[in-house]
Amino acid sequence: MQGMNVLVASDDTIILQLFREMSEQREHELIVAASDDDILACLEGHSPDLIVLDLDGRRRDGLHMLK
Repeated sequence: MQGMNVLVASDDTIILQLFREMSEQREHELIVAASDDDILACLEGHSPDLIVLDLDGRRRDGLHMLK
């Protein structure tokens, strides 16, 4: 089974490490975005199968980014 492309939008190092470990075990490609601008740039260059958003963003929260 081919792994998924997963975009994780968070600046929390513990959350990022958790997703790194899970993605390695399941052979998923992990795309990390630490800021709102990074999220938008990643979406232009990738087509993720799953997006995990931090609800407590610095400038915009995750719900705003979904819109």
